[in-house]
Amino acid sequence: MYIYVVRYEDGDMEFCSFFRNKKDAMKGRTKFKRKFGKMGSVERQAIGRDKGGFIKLFDKYAIKSRNI
Repeated sequence: MYIYVVRYEDGDMEFCSFFRNKKDAMKGRTKFKRKFGKMGSVERQAIGRDKGGFIKLFDKYAIKSRNI
């Protein structure tokens, strides 16, 4: 199964969104453009259909910790 990841990196901050298809990912990239003024990247990632495949993807791209 494939999932699309839209990423935007700004210095030490990284923002990610997950989408099911490319059309929605392109719309998400446009939202990043409006919000930050720069285009994010769209990446297609293959994940397994089991719970472990999604957890590996989430561990790779999700926010680990954040200090406010």
